[in-house]
Amino acid sequence: MKYLIIAGLVVMACIFFVRCKTNTKSQTTTSSSSTSKESTPLFYLKKGACRGACKVYEFSVDASGSAYLKGKRNIEHIGEFTTILNERELASLKEMLNRKNFPALDQEYPLIVKDMQQYTMQYKETTLKFQKRNGPRDLFPVLDEIDQLIAKLDWKAITAEK
Repeated sequence: MKYLIIAGLVVMACIFFVRCKTNTKSQTTTSSSSTSKESTPLFYLKKGACRGACKVYEFSVDASGSAYLKGKRNIEHIGEFTTILNERELASLKEMLNRKNFPALDQEYPLIVKDMQQYTMQYKETTLKFQKRNGPRDLFPVLDEIDQLIAKLDWKAITAEK
């Protein structure tokens, strides 16, 4: 009987400590998620993989002009890189994107071909997912201009792959 009481106390103590640890973890998660909202990019572009030689990367720019590039395949910079857009480059990017009226566009377009490159583009609060065959035609020149911008920027390696 004495052993049952001791075992019961040990189980209750374990439950108490696990529960306290879980509460601390959820509080930490809540505070970190509010921090991540502050660092939401002004613009984000993800070019997914395809069967051909398409450029595969993620690119983002925040409101201050800090840019991030994660090159994956068929792009000059493979790995993670960062740079800062000058005022002219940032203003040009904003102007180009503001002309496209993102909120008026459909948010998602059906996938037509499974192995065709898929794009995810976010500007301010609007996120679009599309492929070149079925996406908004007004955005295709934007994709080309983003490629040109990425090519001319002076990137600093965070982690570069060889």
